[in-house]
Amino acid sequence: MKPLRVLVAAAFFVLAGFFALAPAALSASPAAPSTPEQAFSRTLFEAEKGSAEALITLGGFYAEGFGVQKNYSRARECYEKAARAGLAEGLYNVGVCWEYGMGSEANPARAAEYFRRAAEMNLPQALFKMSLILDSGSGVGRDEKASVDCMARAAAAGHPEAAAIMGVVYLNGLRGQKKDAEEGLKMLKIAASSGSAEAMKNIAVVYKDGIGGIKASPSDALKWYVTAEKCGYPAEALSAVTAGLRGKLSAGERKKAEAEADAWIKENLGVTVRTP
Repeated sequence: MKPLRVLVAAAFFVLAGFFALAPAALSASPAAPSTPEQAFSRTLFEAEKGSAEALITLGGFYAEGFGVQKNYSRARECYEKAARAGLAEGLYNVGVCWEYGMGSEANPARAAEYFRRAAEMNLPQALFKMSLILDSGSGVGRDEKASVDCMARAAAAGHPEAAAIMGVVYLNGLRGQKKDAEEGLKMLKIAASSGSAEAMKNIAVVYKDGIGGIKASPSDALKWYVTAEKCGYPAEALSAVTAGLRGKLSAGERKKAEAEADAWIKENLGVTVRTP
């Protein structure tokens, strides 16, 4: 049986790199900014008028040097103002600043405190980050149970990496969780819908082998293997198993599975696949 896996360290979780929040969308305007400098000026104007959301975007501009000279101290100031205004994203980004030493010396304990506060507001990326921190014990006491709880909450909120991890956890009964194939498959599909080819491949394994009471289905397995391949999973790693599945299906069933893969990609990822 091909093993289920997820791209994390051998233990369970691995600390992720800097997870920068995407700049918040600017309000519509007849004269929309067309250059980085104009976008910066417009965002600065909105922030000075009191928009906490604009502060998050402005902090991102300073952190990335977008339309302005890179300045981590200014970025941190923007995030701190947004945090004081009650935005979970502000708390999270202040945590990132403490974690990576942006505008000050790095301080894992202070970082963990800000991530915890953002997680208490159910910000998915903060829940994910707290799970990693609690698992590693970086700046806090290690707590495996709390780590899994945060990861599960992040997954339920739609965080793709958390969903991919929890899918494998539930399917295999890892980290003190009972095996639950239905919940595991649900989590993997959340991750797949965010574009995770690894999750797509794991879904295919479930249908190929009929894991945890889920009925084996060569056609569904082929659909998901084809989906994973078209979304970037290495084709050479799947060639033997897909050839075997195609051998079990009629020409019509193979065509249907491949058409369903294309339809799923278009519906969930917004990409139209041109089949040769």
